[in-house]
Amino acid sequence: MNKLLFFLLSALVVYFQLSVFGVFFNAKLIPNVVLSFVICLVLLQGIEKSLIWIMLIGFLIDIGSAWLWGTSALILAVTSAIAEKINRYTEIRSLKSGQIFVLAFSLLASSFAFDFLGLAISKIESYWLGQNIFYSFSFFSFEYGAKSAAAIMAGIFIYYLFRKWNVAYKLSS
Repeated sequence: MNKLLFFLLSALVVYFQLSVFGVFFNAKLIPNVVLSFVICLVLLQGIEKSLIWIMLIGFLIDIGSAWLWGTSALILAVTSAIAEKINRYTEIRSLKSGQIFVLAFSLLASSFAFDFLGLAISKIESYWLGQNIFYSFSFFSFEYGAKSAAAIMAGIFIYYLFRKWNVAYKLSS
């Protein structure tokens, strides 16, 4: 998989996140597939090699949403750093039964961090700019649990595909 093909795949994932999922899901139930995509890339390649892709995907999200440019890239970078820290202690290398739970935990922690940082940044933007672009939600609701479960399932599927296609090797060459 060359870099142009991976860019097109990244743009397709962002497109599905911003437009297609909005048609089929309620706004509070849209799984964060872009975050799962980025976290799987970071777990396989490391944050140093993935940082350019993280920034590019973050800017693609910002172009298609009402967020200030750079907001999603910042949040994706911070959550990727959290996932990298978790991966340093757990060393996810395959999809054996125990590793799936660690991958699911990494995706859940990243999803929670993404939403928490998004909420915090939207409060800051609301204070300084007078507009609130991030909807308010409860972290302990059925909608949030369903959204997180869907993001975890998508992340496991994406991680499996990335391992099958050997994405880390093909992007580094």
